[in-house]
Amino acid sequence: MRPDVLADHLATTIKGLVEPLTAAIGVLAQANADLKSRVDFLEARPTATGLRYRKTWQAGTAYAAGDMVTCAGSGWVCDEDTITKPGESKAWTLFVKRGRDGKDGAPT
Repeated sequence: MRPDVLADHLATTIKGLVEPLTAAIGVLAQANADLKSRVDFLEARPTATGLRYRKTWQAGTAYAAGDMVTCAGSGWVCDEDTITKPGESKAWTLFVKRGRDGKDGAPT
């Protein structure tokens, strides 16, 4: 095959590959951006190793995301910095609800 014919053939073949490869790179870049966004979101949340038990909730005490307290017999985890009482703001999430009192009036 003559060099000029071979060069034209290669140029045509490469041009035919550029568009699909460019599209594939765009899809992969978007998928990577989506995954990075999800990882960033998950890493920003408190994790089991980041939880700290702070005993019974105390008025006027500052709590941070990941702090855990008991309040009125229930367990709460703090989702954002706050001084509010658990159950009175969206800064807290209930994770263990107080049980019913027993026959003798004592918690079971």
